[in-house]
Amino acid sequence: MYPTLPKSYKGLFPFKIGTTSFIYPDRYIPNVETLGPYLEEIELLLFESTPKNHLPTKAEISILGLLAEKHQLTYNIHLPIDLYLGDENMTRRNKAVESIIRISELVIPLSPSTCTLHLICHWNTYNSARLKIWQQNIYHSLSRLMDAGMNAEDITIENLNYPFEWLGTLISDFNFRVCLDFGHIFRYTQDADIIWNNYRERITLIHLNGFEGDRDHISLTSLSPGQLSQILRVLKTFTGTVSVEVFSFDDLKSSLNLLEECWLDSP
Repeated sequence: MYPTLPKSYKGLFPFKIGTTSFIYPDRYIPNVETLGPYLEEIELLLFESTPKNHLPTKAEISILGLLAEKHQLTYNIHLPIDLYLGDENMTRRNKAVESIIRISELVIPLSPSTCTLHLICHWNTYNSARLKIWQQNIYHSLSRLMDAGMNAEDITIENLNYPFEWLGTLISDFNFRVCLDFGHIFRYTQDADIIWNNYRERITLIHLNGFEGDRDHISLTSLSPGQLSQILRVLKTFTGTVSVEVFSFDDLKSSLNLLEECWLDSP
């Protein structure tokens, strides 16, 4: 028996509140069954594309659909983070495209609110020529996803560890939605206001988590008052989904408690 949250957070905020499917050290169904009575959306973490046993089976997908009805909740999907749509190697790009198509087809029965995509850039030294090639590779890979029947409005592009403006043309050309990840904002000293002001009409999902040194995805209690104020300033006019993107019960419980306190105390 896993510990449960002390109260339901359904309907508490003007946005949907949720968390990840890895709060308890178990598979998807026990996590959703235990969290379902208390939250409005679950972020199904499909972080690894291989081996296949890391992904939910078709039978599990069916049960997850029943649990969504039982607990009146929705899902969003975090697509694998081991795929590289902009890689210089065509074989790896092809693998990424094929894996995303296969996984998107797997989760169709769940009618997810969105599928979040990492457009990973794994080189750290800025080079304008290399950047252009990377952007062209991503553009081509994304075009293949659209040609396969995926809908750009069902995909959110998440800010990572590089300037988000590198993706500006891609987002507008394809009409993607945006996932604003505050953990990445703070960890990589990005400007939340710039992303919010430039993309607020496209931002449908927000990730919240704290960080401390090299430890990421921990409780919001690790954030400073100034960082919490930045978050609240955005949340006050947001009506999409907020996912507390942590991976343990204690971090979730303390994060929700702090978020509620800050919300009630803010003007």
